[in-house]
Amino acid sequence: MRGYIPAILFTAIVSITACDRGVEPVRDVEPIRGVGPVIKVVGACSTYVDSILLLTATATDSNGDISLYEWDFEGDGTWDWSSDSSGIVAHTWDSSGIYFSLIRVSDEQGNADTAVVTIVVTVPIDFSEAGGPYLVVESTSVCLRGSGKDAAFYEWDFTGDGVWDWSSADTGHVNHIYPVRGIWYAKFRVTSTHGETQTDQVVVRVVEQPVVDIGGPYTVSQGGTVVFDVSVDDPAGVVAALIWDFEADGIQDNRVTDWSENTGKFPNDGTFDTRVWVEDINGHTVLLTTSVHVVTQIRVWIHESEIYTSVGESITLPFIDVSPIEKIILYEWDFTGDGIWDVSSSTGPSVDYSYSSAGDFTATLRVTEKDGDTASSGLTIHVLSSHYLAFSHRANTYGGRVKIVTTPSGHYVLATYAFSENTDIAAIWNVETGALVRQIDLGMPFPGASDIAVSPDNKTVVVMSRTGQVHMLSTDNWTTLSSFTFDSTRYSQARWMDNDKHLAVYGKPGGIEQSTRFVDAETGEKVWLLPAIDLTNRQVIGSCASGFLMADAIPDVSQKKSVYYLSTVAEDSLQLMPFKKDHGYTLPALSPACGNVLVVTASGIEAYGTTDEMVTTAACSIMPPDGLYILGTVVDAEREYLIVALSDGNVQVWRLRDCTLIETLSGPPDIYMVGLSRDRQLIISRGYSAILVWRAPWAQ
Repeated sequence: MRGYIPAILFTAIVSITACDRGVEPVRDVEPIRGVGPVIKVVGACSTYVDSILLLTATATDSNGDISLYEWDFEGDGTWDWSSDSSGIVAHTWDSSGIYFSLIRVSDEQGNADTAVVTIVVTVPIDFSEAGGPYLVVESTSVCLRGSGKDAAFYEWDFTGDGVWDWSSADTGHVNHIYPVRGIWYAKFRVTSTHGETQTDQVVVRVVEQPVVDIGGPYTVSQGGTVVFDVSVDDPAGVVAALIWDFEADGIQDNRVTDWSENTGKFPNDGTFDTRVWVEDINGHTVLLTTSVHVVTQIRVWIHESEIYTSVGESITLPFIDVSPIEKIILYEWDFTGDGIWDVSSSTGPSVDYSYSSAGDFTATLRVTEKDGDTASSGLTIHVLSSHYLAFSHRANTYGGRVKIVTTPSGHYVLATYAFSENTDIAAIWNVETGALVRQIDLGMPFPGASDIAVSPDNKTVVVMSRTGQVHMLSTDNWTTLSSFTFDSTRYSQARWMDNDKHLAVYGKPGGIEQSTRFVDAETGEKVWLLPAIDLTNRQVIGSCASGFLMADAIPDVSQKKSVYYLSTVAEDSLQLMPFKKDHGYTLPALSPACGNVLVVTASGIEAYGTTDEMVTTAACSIMPPDGLYILGTVVDAEREYLIVALSDGNVQVWRLRDCTLIETLSGPPDIYMVGLSRDRQLIISRGYSAILVWRAPWAQ
């Protein structure tokens, strides 16, 4: 038997998808008959980096014995892919270049043939790089920002009519002016370095000019701020910012994008052509101007926000600072707030004026300078009844105490108040002159904790701080007689006893409970006059010749208190005797001659008579007006009058013998305390904002 090699007609036809880009074949090999597989290459192909290309190789053999298809995609000698059933494969190249890909087909007899397919891989052109969409104002230029990768040539068709209006080999950016409003569909075409072209389309919206109005002219005081009345009619939203040059000095003062924030400060006087550039979204600007007249700054400063006076009394005005005073030609006052200028002067703000009725009035001072510019300032004037004296003092009076003392040289007001964050102050003023006589540093402040007590003979005053400092002062010349400290940490109170030598001191020496102690007025040493009495949480409210009043001091006002009247007769065997038990929250008071005990609640006062044994029947009941509360009381030395401070600021004077209201004095709305001089001539009230003094109605 002789060997026989059959004649095989093997035709391998390689076709590559997406090969319609006009690339010529690399080679064309005719099949060889009878010697094994033969591949015919149809041509080259191109694709983009990271794009999938489908390669298809098909082969036919008359014996049907094709056994293997292989691909070397990069042409580097490595067969990257193989299959025994098909020559179809998808592949992606990750970098640009020209690749000579190999296809090899083998039959079962080991015969094979190879062919080369040229693959051109390029960087793709970004089809969305026409930019936009664009918004532009008619007759202004817009920059069309086209770009492409691996680009050799750029073209623009501005109106989308098929005519390429502009081209460049360097850039795809071009400025163009659209003279007519409307919507245009511009086209952007890029030709790659390989001769391929791609086209992108973008919308160009051309709108009408916006209308911006900056108002004016404006007038402002020197150093003042102009709020420019800016309106922007911009339906398309092309205005991007307003750029301000307030004083036309070439300096950009402000750039705003919120039309409600168009304000400018003018430190210099004069007239300025304020400029503003209206900037659109494409960077184009339009210049607008307005006039700003800056007048000389006039400063009017009234050093008090409120003062007190009485009906018929000529007003004593506080210090008033006006500048520039050399330019002021007219001063005018509206004392009643009705818009009518009651008094005028060309020489200064001080004028002669008095009120005919009591009340609170808003007074306004207007000054005019020589160019006609004006400025104003105001204050509140509290006009009190004719009993009011010309004394008032404003201070941080929260929680402080006040007393009025009668001496041969006149009447004096003593008050404690917070001088600063770190110091309490006791101050003494002369009522008649208003002069500050002396000031005492009481140390660490604690609102409501300091106290003042005047001896029964009116010759000595005790000033006590919350830290236990005690200052004994002589009322002759207000010098210090002695000073000592007792162990209290808060809520210090002092009451003189009937012998002018002892003090009832109430405070918290440490721990939880507070107590009353009786101390020597000169040394501060403890003198327990009542050894049989438990003084814990009990305080002396008042004292007189025959006894003193004591009350339970329970901090929780919702709890009940007991009030006690004690006779000083036979003090060694003295016992607490309940005067009025279970009365609720009370502010007990004792008349100087021990004739009356007052039990005061926030809603009313009950006045009782006393005897040495104990007692008795209620004399009268005094109730405040609806909605008001009682904040303080005092009884005159003759037991004839009761003075009551109400929560609306008024001070009532009652006659006790028949419980008749004889006078109401107008006081500050924040009043919380009243007092009476020992000579019964002057009434004092204290609020958080002022200390006021009246003549007693019976002393007129």
